[in-house]
Parts: sequence; C-alpha cells; structure tokens
Amino acid sequence: MSDVPVPVAPTERVAVLDVLRGVAIFGILIANMVVVSGYWFLEEAERAALSTAALDGWVYFFAEILIEAKFYSIFSLLFGIGFAIQLGRADARGVAFPAFFRRRLLGLFLIGAFHAVFLWAGDILLLYALLGLLLVPFRQFSDRELLRAAVVCLVLPIVVYALMLAAAGGGAPPATTEAAAAVREPPEFFRKMLLAFQEGTWFEAWRANLIYILGRWADLFFTVRFPKVFGMFLLGFLVGRSGVAQGILPAPALLRRVVAVALLVGLPASVLSAWLAEQDVWFPTSPLGLLQTTAAAIGVPLLALGYSAGVALLVQGGVGARLLAPLAAPGRMALTNYMLHSLIMTFIFYGWGLGWYGRVGPAATTLLALAICAAQVPLSRWWLARYRYGPVEWLWRQFTYRQRLPLRHGSVAASR
Repeated sequence: MSDVPVPVAPTERVAVLDVLRGVAIFGILIANMVVVSGYWFLEEAERAALSTAALDGWVYFFAEILIEAKFYSIFSLLFGIGFAIQLGRADARGVAFPAFFRRRLLGLFLIGAFHAVFLWAGDILLLYALLGLLLVPFRQFSDRELLRAAVVCLVLPIVVYALMLAAAGGGAPPATTEAAAAVREPPEFFRKMLLAFQEGTWFEAWRANLIYILGRWADLFFTVRFPKVFGMFLLGFLVGRSGVAQGILPAPALLRRVVAVALLVGLPASVLSAWLAEQDVWFPTSPLGLLQTTAAAIGVPLLALGYSAGVALLVQGGVGARLLAPLAAPGRMALTNYMLHSLIMTFIFYGWGLGWYGRVGPAATTLLALAICAAQVPLSRWWLARYRYGPVEWLWRQFTYRQRLPLRHGSVAASR
C-alpha cells in the first residue's frame, strides 16, 4: 500500500459509468443548444417567424419534459459517485483524502473558470468545484443520514419558493398586458449583450460573455440551483458507496423498480412542470408557480434516476449493451467533449462564426446536437485508441496527482 495517490487505470474504470457520462453530456448539449442559439431570448413574434416555428413549439415542450435539468442532474449524480470512488481508493492507499480532493476540486475550478470566461458563461464546472467542497464532511454520514440530507436539499427549492410567495402576500395581483410587458422589458445592457453575440467580433462577444457570467450566477441563485445539484451529489455518493463505485450494479429488480417509479411518478410530474412553465406562472410568484416548483422538484430527480437505472439495465447485456457501448468513449473524455461543445456552439451561432444566432429553433438545434454527438463518438474512439486520456482530463490529472503522466499509449511516466 502507498500513500501516494494515483489515477484510475483504463482497466479499472466502471464501464456503465462511462456510458452514463456519454449519455449525460449529449443530453446536456441538446439542452444548451437552445440557450446558445439565442432562442431563449427571442420575442414571441420572432419565434413565430422561424420557418420551423410549428415544430419548434412541440420540440421545445418535449425537451422541457424529457431533457431540461435531467441530464445535468445525471452528471451531478455521477459527480457524487466519483466522490465515492476517489474516497474508496484514497482509503485503500492510506492517502489523506481531504487535501487530495481539495486539490482535485481546485483543478476543476481552474478549468471551469477558463471555460466560463473564454468559451461560454453557461459553465457548470465552477458550481461543481465549489459545491464539491461541501461533500467532504459528509463522508462519515450513514446511508440513512445521506438520504435524509439529499431529500432536504431537493425539497429546499419548494420551501424557498413558498417563503417568497408568502412574502409577496400569496401572489401578485393580475397585471394588465401593458404592465406585464413593462416588467419583462429587458434592460438596454442586456440588449447590447445579445447583439454582441449575434453580430459582434470575437472580442465583443467575449466582453459580452463576461456580463453574461454575472447573469448566469444570478440565475443560479434565483432558481435555487445549488441545493438541487448538491442533493444529486449526495444521492450519487450514496449510490457509489452501495457498490457501484466498485462496479457492482444494483439487482435488476431494483433497477426496474426505479425505472417504474420514474415513469409512473417522475414523468407525469415533469409533464405538469413543463405545461405550467408554458403558462409562465413561475415569476412573479403565484400558487401555480409553487405547483410548478413542486412538480419539478419531484420530476427532475426521479427522471434522472430513472434514466440512469435504465442505462444500467441496458448495459448488462443484449442489444442494449451493443447500442450503448459506443457512448463509453465520449464518456471517458466527457470533460474534453463538454468544453468542445461550447466551442462548437459559439462558432455556429455567434457573429464571429457562422452567425446563426436567433435564426434557428429547437427543431434545428436538436438535429445539430445529434449530428455533433454522432461525430464525437468515432472521434473519441479514435483519440482513445492513441491516447490514455482526453486532453483536458490529462491536464486535470497532472494537476491533481502532481506528476507528469504519460498521454500516449506505450509511453512511460516521467519520474517525480
């Protein structure tokens, strides 16, 4: 046994987790495409003017049900499982885990900062790095305590919204059309930011992105994203500690029950949440907004768990395993592919690239996302046939383990 931490060898990886990472980053890409394309910020008249407008409404609605928030929740679940893997390996080697994990998170924070500042403000890595620090005290919790803490985190957005609603006196009075339009009228700096994305040079878009970072973090606070993510971290830690971190999957019967609950409870809740979102009831606060928040708090984690259990069932053999196996390669280099997505999306939509900003709707962005996913599978396999890690993963590991690691297959690590 050694007290020096070492990275996970390819032969030690848990295949189902790599596949699930591949599924998660592609789902995140589909969701992010709608945002980066500018569709989120178009007026109703501008959306209606798109050639695919009739189809866009349906695609957007079903994406709200099946995709929105579900796949970053899977990624959050995987982060918690990764915490369990790192903790188990550190304990087995006698490594001082808190110091090692903090260094790992510092590396992730630096990568996330680069991503947010120079690629796209919608980065999630910074949030993961900061919230990850809170996981360390939970390593001594029992399974029951972890589950309770996770439930509290996932319920907290409902409590916060209920308090906001009570503070507003039970909901704002109905507003006139003119008043409602005035409330939603974006400020001038926001218009300039969107214009820089649509028509600006790279430097102008970069400068606007710095403003967007502030809006992004304000939105994370406003939508109470922090406990949602951390609750999934805790569930992932619990799942990882149950044996998944060692490659021991839950019994198929249990996985099927999770899928059934996701379909019977999580899916209807997500449908209700998506329908209420279309009615624009969340802000100003209202009783229906509280119902939407509650439906989302139920639907999102249950569908994320259901998707994860479904993947775990499929990879255990048969046709499903053969269909999903190619996703393991992009999952092994998920961090690289995630950052590459931002580069590709901004090139497609921003003015310094192809300039498609505000010109396409969800029907087109979904097809674009699927095309990118289809291309990244063979590209990731090609890369991993020659190299041990994705390039960003390689840099992160070298920072974490404080040693030069071989990148090419067959190369030997430099002595420390």
